[in-house]
Amino acid sequence: MRVLQLIDSLQAGGAERVAVNYANALLPHVEKSFLCATRQEGPLLTVVDSQVGYLFLNRKKTIDRRAFLKLKKFIKNNEIDIIHAHGSSFFIAALQKMLSPKVVLIWHDHYGNELKGRRSSVLRLCSCIFDCIFSVNVDLKHWAETTLRHKRVYYIKNFIVPQERNTAYENTFQGVAGKRIVCVANLRPVKNHGLLLDAFAKVLAEEPEATLHLFGSQFNDIYAQSILQIIKADVPKVYYHGTHPTITEILPYFDLGVLSSDSEGLPLALLEYGQAALPVVVTNVGQCREVLSGHGNYVEPGDGKGLAKAMGAYLKNPSQAEKSGRAFQRHILDNYGGDAILSRVLKIYEQTSQRK
Repeated sequence: MRVLQLIDSLQAGGAERVAVNYANALLPHVEKSFLCATRQEGPLLTVVDSQVGYLFLNRKKTIDRRAFLKLKKFIKNNEIDIIHAHGSSFFIAALQKMLSPKVVLIWHDHYGNELKGRRSSVLRLCSCIFDCIFSVNVDLKHWAETTLRHKRVYYIKNFIVPQERNTAYENTFQGVAGKRIVCVANLRPVKNHGLLLDAFAKVLAEEPEATLHLFGSQFNDIYAQSILQIIKADVPKVYYHGTHPTITEILPYFDLGVLSSDSEGLPLALLEYGQAALPVVVTNVGQCREVLSGHGNYVEPGDGKGLAKAMGAYLKNPSQAEKSGRAFQRHILDNYGGDAILSRVLKIYEQTSQRK
């Protein structure tokens, strides 16, 4: 079995990290594992295993004949059996499928915004030729079954990959041990960093030694610039670190993981907080509450007071925070480790291929 993971960029977002995780994790299980970035490379390129066959298309527009032919040649020359397309890469994957109908096409939906306003006309047309769909939460699965009317839709959990703590980052991050809060989320409106900054300002009034560390890409747009300006001018002890390709190496140096999103799918960052044994506070969106399963605190989206109260409670009670983090870690390792999820995905790969 030869499997290609297709993703539009290698920036350090959740869908991008999932695509790289699949490409790397499948190496022992398939004849050959491949990864293709269609539009943009990025920091995640540094963590792609050297045994993964890699292609960059440098696609400039929606209909890019040069990129399309380059991908077509790559698929043919490497005798790829399965295209596993993530997120918005579905369009170029569907074009390939039209010319090579024997290739299995699986679309992996990572959508994390409000489904009510989701544009789906092009996706609906393309979905007719998807062999199956992977959805990262149950709401997306239901949406694919009802809106796209697809008959083979699977809820596939995101998974974590083993990662060692990197001692090179010892004493790197400012702040006091036990008081460092971390948020891993690209600077996009749906992540609602403004809510988090307001909540953190309330936390500082009670816990003056607290620090907040933000990781994620910023896209030099109005939202990102406004958040960075607030950090610079209004809220002390907040540090924006940009992206980090191996975020799991540094998460153990923090003490509390937070997400303040208005909407999510199944955030990989939440799984990585658990892997690092961090106590967590998140908003009740997407699959977050299910992932917690009682091992952490959640508040309703937009509830800044509740977010501040939950963060402050962990900072004031370090023994309870550590106990919660260890319990969450056991839950994540037991339920979101790669082996069980990859086993299910490989079975679906095989079953789907046999239908061709």
